[in-house]
Amino acid sequence: MSLPEKQAKRIYAQYYLGMRVNEIVAAEGVDPSRVRDSIRRGLKQLTKYF
Repeated sequence: MSLPEKQAKRIYAQYYLGMRVNEIVAAEGVDPSRVRDSIRRGLKQLTKYF
């Protein structure tokens, strides 16, 4: 739970719900690069803990 809420939700959506980036983009109404970067940064932060 050390990730910002948006990053955590995006990672959850992609890896647990099986959503693709474009589906997350459509749900949030944001730029695709923001979603991809957010997920990438979140995963990088998680590697510090595992």
